[in-house]
Amino acid sequence: MTRSRFIAIYNPDHQLSLNVAKSFSPQVEKNRTGAILFPVSRRSQGQICNRILQIKVNKIPLKFGLASTGTTAILAALLKPGSRVSEKQTSQFIRFFEIEHLLSLYLFIPKVLKTLKRWGIHNIGQLADLPKSQLIDRMGKQGLHLHRISQGKDLIPFQPITEPIRFVITETLPWEIEDLQHLTFLFEKLLLQLCRKLETHGLLTDQLNIKLGMRGGKYYQKSIPLAFPMRNSKVLLSLLRLKIQSTKPESPIYRVELEARPLQSKIHQHSLLESNRIHPEQFSKTLSRLWKLTSESNMGVAVSINTHHPDRFKQVGFSVFKGKKKIGSWKGGSPAKLILRRLRPPRPIKINIRQILHCSGPWRSSGNWWETKSSPESLNHDKTGYWERDEWDIEMATGIICRIFWDKPTKQYFIEGVYD
Repeated sequence: MTRSRFIAIYNPDHQLSLNVAKSFSPQVEKNRTGAILFPVSRRSQGQICNRILQIKVNKIPLKFGLASTGTTAILAALLKPGSRVSEKQTSQFIRFFEIEHLLSLYLFIPKVLKTLKRWGIHNIGQLADLPKSQLIDRMGKQGLHLHRISQGKDLIPFQPITEPIRFVITETLPWEIEDLQHLTFLFEKLLLQLCRKLETHGLLTDQLNIKLGMRGGKYYQKSIPLAFPMRNSKVLLSLLRLKIQSTKPESPIYRVELEARPLQSKIHQHSLLESNRIHPEQFSKTLSRLWKLTSESNMGVAVSINTHHPDRFKQVGFSVFKGKKKIGSWKGGSPAKLILRRLRPPRPIKINIRQILHCSGPWRSSGNWWETKSSPESLNHDKTGYWERDEWDIEMATGIICRIFWDKPTKQYFIEGVYD
């Protein structure tokens, strides 16, 4: 088996160098200097070098270097383009290059160059002539690395660029489709291919993106966030149909593109003390049906807003479950607590002092005085607004314990909730 060599390509336009390297090899590495490195076999190296010589950028040939190591190939491309260095000529070839060019290939601490300059080391040959043991005694691990690259050897093995895999299935239709039923058969085929691709890589998806090309150059684009990661093509088909039915495309379709956002699969071990949970795939179907009935703006999770205004929250979409909450332990000595069942929105009431047996309060709070003074008790709980009120917990003669407050802007009493 022939041993591979390395070719380094350099051009100020790094993307151009990357594209040229990928045309010769699927495995490429980008160096700190901007040079692109890729391996070649001894049998094909001559042919590849001749093809690179024919590539010109603004009538200037592309810089390249061929050597047995990546370090030497990059130095050849940067300092002596077009060089083809054999393994025996490596140390002699790089000997008279300045030490700054060698240190620029790898990440060294800044004081290393100052130390070498203070020792009178200006080129790679002078560094290579230093005794290895004494260099390590004085500079430690950095000295070992310096001695290795001064011989033209690589400090780290070849590390090709790993590009993220896109899970996209595209199909251009020979004729336009208007009927949803015919479109469903196409979705079923494409989703099956997409899920098989995810399964091959051991991944799931938590979001499905759809892009439909329509007549007149228009596009229909939608995203379907999933309540739980999956790769079941039948469930995804049901969700996709519900999405299309809720917002139908305006024109006939001639191109379909489906993309799945990949996600690592995780196995969750549920506790025996936890209640049975609904199946994640059924949960996603239920959410999609609710979205169709109520629209997506009316579905979500309540999240507290960073404000002192009581009972204020905002609505966000459902997200993938990232962790499990710990079950708190019950302490027998702690007294039982009352739970406030809130009324949204709070209801105006009239207070009869004779019906109140006990009360606690008032607790006064106010805020956002710089905003327009309006009734804070609106249906939009995601807006704080100006508020100023006094709260009481009261026990009625009928045995009901509730929380009331006096709203100063509206000059009216409200009942906020009832204690269970």
